[in-house]
Amino acid sequence: MANQNPKYNSKLFYRVLSYLVPTVVIAFLSIWLVSSSTLETQIRERVTRGLKLSATGLATTLDATLNDMLSDAATTSRLYLPQEAIESGDPKNFQWYADELVSKKNRYLAIVVSDSSGKIIGTNTVNRQGQPGFADNLGQSISGEPWFQKISQLEQNEAFILTRERPAMLTPTLDEAEYVTGVIYPVLDILDEPIGLVSFFISHKYFGEILDQFTVTHRGVVESFALLKSADNGILARPATLSDQQPWKSIDTLEPQSSGQWLAPNELNFFMNDAELHTQAKWPWTIVTLKLDTIVNAPITAVSQKLIILFFCTLMVTLAIIFWIVHQLIKPIEELTRSISRMKRAADFKPLQISRNDEIGKLTHSFNTMTSTVADYEEHLERFVPKKSLALLGSESVLEVELGQQAEKELAVLFLDIRGFTALVESMTPADTFSLLNSFLSAIGPVVTRHHGIIDKYLGDGLLAYFYRDESSCDDAIDCSIEMMQKLEEYNQTNRHGSVPDFRAGENTRQPLEVGIGVHSGKVVFGTIGHEDRVDFTILGDTVNTTSRIETLTKNLGASLIVHESVIQKSTAKHANRYIGAVQVKGKLEPLRLWEVFSESDPLIRQKKQETVKEFSEALECFENDNKQEAFSRFESVVQQNPDDKVAQYYMNWCRVNRAPHAYSRKEDV
Repeated sequence: MANQNPKYNSKLFYRVLSYLVPTVVIAFLSIWLVSSSTLETQIRERVTRGLKLSATGLATTLDATLNDMLSDAATTSRLYLPQEAIESGDPKNFQWYADELVSKKNRYLAIVVSDSSGKIIGTNTVNRQGQPGFADNLGQSISGEPWFQKISQLEQNEAFILTRERPAMLTPTLDEAEYVTGVIYPVLDILDEPIGLVSFFISHKYFGEILDQFTVTHRGVVESFALLKSADNGILARPATLSDQQPWKSIDTLEPQSSGQWLAPNELNFFMNDAELHTQAKWPWTIVTLKLDTIVNAPITAVSQKLIILFFCTLMVTLAIIFWIVHQLIKPIEELTRSISRMKRAADFKPLQISRNDEIGKLTHSFNTMTSTVADYEEHLERFVPKKSLALLGSESVLEVELGQQAEKELAVLFLDIRGFTALVESMTPADTFSLLNSFLSAIGPVVTRHHGIIDKYLGDGLLAYFYRDESSCDDAIDCSIEMMQKLEEYNQTNRHGSVPDFRAGENTRQPLEVGIGVHSGKVVFGTIGHEDRVDFTILGDTVNTTSRIETLTKNLGASLIVHESVIQKSTAKHANRYIGAVQVKGKLEPLRLWEVFSESDPLIRQKKQETVKEFSEALECFENDNKQEAFSRFESVVQQNPDDKVAQYYMNWCRVNRAPHAYSRKEDV
């Protein structure tokens, strides 16, 4: 096609700009507004998630601390050391053990063993800072503590939990507002009788050290911190670095806020989130994390300002580029792009008009050439993979088909076989054999296509085909079979003298070919089989196997076209036919009920078969009821009227041997 010089209309150019520029401006403004709002939402959500994760992390650390104290207390209560100290009154070994545990774990304020009356028998001699412990308290009693009487009500292996206490023995070492958490287990003797108690205490100051992991201050301003509160919203622990600072040390309660924000006593606003503890003893405590809102809003403000500048500059640059693109490239590129996007198959492509003599024109020419070549390949590929086969798999191109892809569908299946083919080609050269088969299939193959069928594969001396129309596949298969027999007669007449090799060597005229056709209907699996380097389309299933068996029976029964009863039942057209019996074949539990469709090319033979249908059916009924003598006479009458009725002759022979039709599998039918 000759190149044409482009003549663009300047009015169209400015009209495009008049639509495009306002759209771009509005789009940029919308994107900026949405981006700013989305950014603010995302940052706030990220802060909330971060607070939640931090609270969960602190809660996990505190969970591990409390669970470890429970475990240490339970383990110590079962050791011999506290029992020995109580029974002997000598705390030396226990004190050594307590000192080791305090030094190793670096969290316990005191570890105490007392007898059943509350008298302190042993305790750690140093605290976790390496300073003197509570050895001076030996001999004192804890029976005066308000919680001591409740311990006697515990089960033998049950722990008693102190959530917020100031035991008298620890008061001298505690600050004015300092509390402890403790775990108390009974000590049992060898008879599992309680003889005393072992107590573990942790100061809430230690919890403050854990909370300090989240504390951030900048120039004296607290930007983030965490608190430990009880179920009644009372503050149990605050960060160690803030415990002596106002207003943080005066915070006694922290009420939950639905807004997720908290106003501090110094009028600063904080975002907040929390996480509950999940300890073995189910301490009803919650970790609350807080972050200053100005810290959260600062990046939002900064980014928003940068976005305004960025969007304005980008808008100006974009508008300038749009002017150039619309004038130079957008029209031919969009035309090429639209053509490509519309094209699903190369065969559907219409060559693009080349309107430019530059790179765009060369690209269009190259694309036209490439698509034309691909279309030629697709056209030749359809000879091997029919489009309808791809459609049954739900694919539009062979490129979409994968190994193992399959679909189940109810189809009519047809097997055709040339009778006596092996003996026929014994005296023929391979080249002559190919010539014979190709000439035969060239006459028969197009018949399948005309009747909405697909040849699945060629079987040397025959073929396997299937018919895919949902409502009329059985009629299509029968009509195709009848026309095949007609084409075979024409082929035999035309090729008696011609370029096709002799059918029978040494004879002046070629003997006519004879075929047998079997048809069945049912569900088959259509798909691809093979391996990665070699894939083939095929149909599989019991229906296919049964059709092959039916075709094999055509030679023995003497009928050219035999169909399964299911085909007759699904057929809506009127085809001359007759029921020819139920035959048991190998691999099937039930006999196959078979029908002969009259397909003889000689109209006189078809007429005689139609005239004797009733008498043949009566003879067959006698045969199936094991009345062989009556069946023989009736079949004999049919043969007398139509000497060419080979099916009737077949049953006459079986009547002579006087054997029941279903008491055995007929050898020639297997």
